[in-house]
Amino acid sequence: MVHWHTWTGPVQIAGHMLTPVTVRHGPLPATAVRIDAPDGASLAWCPDCCGIPAASMDRLRGLDVLFLDGLRHRPHPTHFTVAEAVAVIRDLAPRQAWLIHMTHDLDHAETEAALPACPEVPGGIRLAYDGLEVEV
Repeated sequence: MVHWHTWTGPVQIAGHMLTPVTVRHGPLPATAVRIDAPDGASLAWCPDCCGIPAASMDRLRGLDVLFLDGLRHRPHPTHFTVAEAVAVIRDLAPRQAWLIHMTHDLDHAETEAALPACPEVPGGIRLAYDGLEVEV
């Protein structure tokens, strides 16, 4: 039997603190997650979003790695465009950032080559891909 529970606050799993972070998916709220490891490393997984409220932006600062929705170049009502995602990444200034949840509209090599170098993100902004492994 499955018992569903609402996730409303931080929870510790295997020594890692998982914190829900509210983001916008069109007019609806969605949940991203920040994960803080016992050694101080941190990452956030933010798919399916087109906006991040100010309070949530504060929860996403100081990350080692950020995974953020970057669907395509054309606007979409529930997802960041690549340019919108890059603007958010610059503001949050994680050590490293990966765009996720991309559509087939993006040519991977062409899009990655066009991503800007950002001094705010020392590890760079890249496009994620199947089989990616990231050291945190």
